[in-house]
Amino acid sequence: LNYLSTRADEWQISPDRFALIGVSAGGHLALLYSYAFDGNGLVKTVISYVGPTDLTSALFHQYINNYQLMYSLEQLLGATYQQDSALYAQASPLYHVSNCPTLLLYGGMDDLVPKEQGIALFDTLTAHGIVADTTITEKGTHNIYGPGNQYRNAIENEVVDWLQQHLDQ
Repeated sequence: LNYLSTRADEWQISPDRFALIGVSAGGHLALLYSYAFDGNGLVKTVISYVGPTDLTSALFHQYINNYQLMYSLEQLLGATYQQDSALYAQASPLYHVSNCPTLLLYGGMDDLVPKEQGIALFDTLTAHGIVADTTITEKGTHNIYGPGNQYRNAIENEVVDWLQQHLDQ
């Protein structure tokens, strides 16, 4: 983002109004960067599609174990949860909330990242008076658009509206 800011005039973009959007692991990274690492306040809003928010959650561990992905998380963090649970909390957006408006999108039938991940973060953000919204598509899975992409237009419209509302300020 700092690099983009330094090229703002040349590329005819805003130097200080960015939105981060990510899906799944990318949603996790977008949230974590926006909350814990955006020291210059360049991120004006963050949108997470099915992003993990609490890497300490037993339910999340159960879900990712269904896909044999716990090993990947352990490799990323360099330790098992039993070895260093504090590290898992440190890598969890839920424990770094900031005043960044946040849109959370989850599938009600997701068997990889449970919707409870989004609900927990939404509840934490709103308890701190931080602007947040969440949408859980009833029949959505890790593909929140659901069977036949039935929720696609509604989700895309929500994202566009959110961006207009939070970037045009």
